[in-house]
Formats: sequence, C-alpha cells, structure tokens
Amino acid sequence: DGERRAVNGSATIRPNGPGYRVEATFPVRISDYAIPDPTYLGVGVKNEVQVRVHFTVAPATTAARR
Repeated sequence: DGERRAVNGSATIRPNGPGYRVEATFPVRISDYAIPDPTYLGVGVKNEVQVRVHFTVAPATTAARR
C-alpha cells in the first residue's frame, strides 16, 4: 500500500534491440510520503532527493504470453 503520487521529471527512451532502454530522473520530497526523517548515526538527508531509474523493456516472447 503506502502513498501514491504523480511525479514530474525527465526521461530518455532509446531503441535497444527488440525493445527500449529507459532512463528517467525525478525529484521526490520525503515529507510528501509521510516518511519519518531518515537519519543514521545522527546524520540526516535532504527532504528532496533525486531518483534515477534505468531499465530495459522488450516484447514478451510467445511462450510468456500464454
């Protein structure tokens, strides 16, 4: 479950064999998701962090579609 929100950022989509390579970056404000301020040994993080995502998508094989 948890919080769900739309995000805005940038993405690059490039052909990669039979599929595509996707690279996206977007900011996330920790306070928007009711997450307690993260700390480790007294050191915290900024409220806004940059998320980077890299993944590859490809068509499903015939066997996987069944």
